Amino acid sequence: MRKHFSQAILTVFVVVLVGAAGVFPTQAHSKPTLASIKGSDRTATSIELKVGYLNFAKKNVDVLVKIKNKTTGKIDTQSFGKVKMGVDGDKKITVDQLTPGTKYTFKVKVKRSRGGDYTTYSSAKTASTKK
Repeated sequence: MRKHFSQAILTVFVVVLVGAAGVFPTQAHSKPTLASIKGSDRTATSIELKVGYLNFAKKNVDVLVKIKNKTTGKIDTQSFGKVKMGVDGDKKITVDQLTPGTKYTFKVKVKRSRGGDYTTYSSAKTASTKK
């Protein structure tokens, strides 16, 4: 009985230690983030988004942006391939071909460029293009 108990404790310790080292994705980073969009990040036809995903720091990722026109309700997507994430897991991308003076909602999801599945979508951020 004592031998089985100590093996069980060792197994739990190894799983917790490996999980803390980042081998298992943590719940806190299960989806990417979008930073607040500032006025300086906008033109009449484009909006710059700062995408964050710590799990892919310094990795090449594919980014899929879901764009909803708040006036018409139309939903489009733009994809960005082989985006090199920064050391802190952040990268700025520019969504273009937007309509001047229009309010949009953005969501992003990411995946490793060399394969794998996309994450779930980030929380939405809303911004308007300049007139």
